[in-house]
Amino acid sequence: LITLMKIIIITSSDIRHTYFRKYLALDAKVKVLKSFCEVKSIKPKEVLETNENSKLLRIKHINKRNFYEKEFFLPFIINVPDQSNPKFIQKNQINDDEIVNQIIDLNPDLIIAYGCSIIKRKLIQLFNKRFLNLHLGLSPYYRGSGTNFWPFYFEELEFVGATFMYLDQGIDTGKIIHQIRARIYENDNIHIIYEYI
Repeated sequence: LITLMKIIIITSSDIRHTYFRKYLALDAKVKVLKSFCEVKSIKPKEVLETNENSKLLRIKHINKRNFYEKEFFLPFIINVPDQSNPKFIQKNQINDDEIVNQIIDLNPDLIIAYGCSIIKRKLIQLFNKRFLNLHLGLSPYYRGSGTNFWPFYFEELEFVGATFMYLDQGIDTGKIIHQIRARIYENDNIHIIYEYI
């Protein structure tokens, strides 16, 4: 008799995050009790731009990223049933007492955070050593957001990858469990490499 690992996923609602939760839910050894999926605000994110050119470059980068995400992940998302039990919430709502109490009641064996808001102390303390963070980027070299963009900008491609770590109260500072570096081939671009990590 196989005992299923009961997990909760806390993520965003971008295409790559949808792929992640649906893919993980297919694992025969896992039961996804709930996926809390943060929906992005309809209002555009306020970003301080130094000039019009940097604004256009940012928009171009995001549009290309969205194109490659659809290219890589959308066929899977469309054709695979969703067994991840999604619940769509607003950004930062994961720390509301109502959601925290739902997570406590579900009593997962493991919680996995990927691309979500900063998780506050209460939830981290309650699930100490049962809370993992999937961080795109190699900690401690790049933390926060854009962590696979900045290695390209600074020409430090050896720091493009992903880190699996325990979640603690810092920003991507938990104890590292495992890291992977991107394999980079001739004619790859930032978006192709990013999707294959």
